Amino acid sequence: MSTLELKALTLQLSTVLDVLEKRIDHAARQSLQSTQALDQQSRQSLETANTVIRQALEQFRHGARQAIEESVRDALHELERTIQAGTSKIDHAIAQLNQRTHQVGRLNASLAWKTFIASALGSVAVIAVAIYASWHAHEEIKRSEWVGDINAAISAGHLAACPEGGVCAYVGNKWIRLGGK
Repeated sequence: MSTLELKALTLQLSTVLDVLEKRIDHAARQSLQSTQALDQQSRQSLETANTVIRQALEQFRHGARQAIEESVRDALHELERTIQAGTSKIDHAIAQLNQRTHQVGRLNASLAWKTFIASALGSVAVIAVAIYASWHAHEEIKRSEWVGDINAAISAGHLAACPEGGVCAYVGNKWIRLGGK
C-alpha cells in the first residue's frame, strides 16, 4: 500500500471516526436528553403519585373522621337515651318517694292526733280516777272521823249495846235506844 492510499484510508477512517464521533455524541446527547426526560417523567410521576397518595390519605382521613364522628354521634345518642332513661327512672323514684313521704306525713299526723286524743282521754281518766280516789278518801276520812267519834262516845260511856239488841245512847240521864226497834 502506498502512502497515498494510506493517506486516503486514513482520511476515510478519520471521516468515519468523525461520523462515528458525531453519532456517538448525538447518541450521548439523546441518551442524556432521554435520561433527563425520563428523570422529569419520574419526578412528575412521583409528584402525581404523591398527589394521588395525599388525596387518598385525605379521603381516608375524611372517611375515618366521618366514621368516627358517626360512631361517636351514635354512641352519644345512645348515651343520651341511657341518661334520659336513668333520669326518667330517678324522676319516677323521686315522685314515689315524695308520695310515700306525703303518705307517711299524713300517717304521722293521724298518729299524732290519735296519740293526742288517747292522751287526752287517758288524762281525763286519770283525773276522774284521782277525783274518785280523792272523794273516796274524803268519805273514808269522814267515816274514820265518825268511827273515831263513835269510839270516843263508847270510851266516854255515852254509847253502848242495848241489852235487847241494837245501839243505845246515853242522852241526859237516861239511855235511849237508837234505830227504832
